[in-house]
Parts: sequence; structure tokens; C-alpha cells
Amino acid sequence: MGHERCGTTVGAGLLAEQLTRCEAVLYDFDGPVTRLFHGYPTLVAAKEVKEIVRAWLGGPLPAVMEESEDPHGVLLQVRSLRLGVGLLEKHPDSFLRRLDAVIEAHELIAARTAEPTPGFADLFAGLAEKSVRQAIVTNNAPKAVLQYLVRQWLLGGVHSIHGRLPNEPLLMKPHPRSLLSALSSLDLPAEACLFIGDQPSDLAAAGAAGVPFVGFAHNDAKFLRLRNAGADVIVRSMGEISDVLRLARRPGQPVRADAVHRRR
Repeated sequence: MGHERCGTTVGAGLLAEQLTRCEAVLYDFDGPVTRLFHGYPTLVAAKEVKEIVRAWLGGPLPAVMEESEDPHGVLLQVRSLRLGVGLLEKHPDSFLRRLDAVIEAHELIAARTAEPTPGFADLFAGLAEKSVRQAIVTNNAPKAVLQYLVRQWLLGGVHSIHGRLPNEPLLMKPHPRSLLSALSSLDLPAEACLFIGDQPSDLAAAGAAGVPFVGFAHNDAKFLRLRNAGADVIVRSMGEISDVLRLARRPGQPVRADAVHRRR
């Protein structure tokens, strides 16, 4: 049964309802929009950040930090140490900004070669045709998102970018700060928006902000993580959302969940 679920869109009928009434779509950047680190592994950034923290500590890192290959995860762990053992008692903001700048530099390099997620361009254009506004809510640096959007000629269609704050990693998703910032910028209530993300942290942030959520899972591992986290709507490709959009937005035609093309 688990394998069958991995090959089937979950919640097509609910997605159709959400697309019918939404006035704005919010995207997580790395995943739904582009696979940012597809050709540039995150462990390169994580290694440099850990080297800086190791030098600051003057000794070995905690095991959980030493084993991490996620630079955002390392940044969060550093921030937690600030609360625990006082790592950042002196000039905490400047140290966090230094680490953030290292991660941002790697994200900017990755953004130079990152390619669009298959199906995203069609969805982006389809929503624009229906006057649905679009924004980015991400744990990545805003400059990296901006660079990518400019390179792909997408910036003109994006209402706003809400990314990582350089001195406060605890406000990254699953914290809802970036989503709440987007809602404020769009001047829309949460229920008038839809958030597309590919991580349980995206789902948690959406829940905290009250924004309907669509999980994007391009492989079985992501699918199961989102399903186990409680996502009610999961698609296996961005093209599936475009399929539903065409039906949900067709004037005068009721939407049937069984009419949605489901990919395996």
C-alpha cells in the first residue's frame, strides 16, 4: 500500500478547491522553483561554516553539528548553542552575520547554474494569466533568490521575496515569519493564499501561519516524509498543479477530483 501511495497524487480534489479560491501562491525556493544545490552539494557550504565555528570554539564541535551536511542546520545549531553554553555571548549578531554571509556566498554560486524545476515555468505562467500573485518564502538568502529570478527572466512576475534574516536563524521555517511577512506584503488573509513546499518544515510553517499547503515530492523519500508529517495535498510534479489549475479555473465548469490526470 505504501508503494502505491508514493505513485499517486494525494488530495487532488482539495487542491482544486484551494486553487479555485486562492489569490496568491507562495513558493519555497529550493525544490518547487529550482533545485538550487543540484550541481553544487550543500556539504561544501556546511564544511566551511563548521570550520569557522570549530575555530571559534577552539575545539571539537558537538556530534550533531559535526555530522550535519546542511548549512542551514548548522546555523540553527549554532544559534541554539548561543542559548545553551554561551557560544555567542560576545558580539552574537556579528558572528551570526559572518556565518550567514558564508552560506549566502555558496547559495549565490549555486544560483548561477541552478535550473528550473520541471513544470514550474508552466505553472508560473498559468497563474500569472489568471492574475494570481506569486511570492517566494524561503530559508535561502534573498540575494540568491533574486540572482536566480533575474537570470531566468522571472523577476517581473514575482510580487516579493521573503528569505532568511542574516542575524536570526531561529526565524527560518518551520517558524512562520517568512510566510507572515509575505501575507503582510500581499495584504491578504492566510486563507486566500496557497503555499507550495517540499519539506515538513514548510508544512509546519504553513500550519502556524494558517496558509493552505501543497507538498511537492519529486521522489518517494520526500513523499513519505510529507505524508508522515500530515500533508493533506501532495503532488509528484509541478505539472500536476498546472493540470488541476486548468480544470479549477475553467469558467462555468465544476471540478471533479477524478478528472485530474494522476502521474505514476
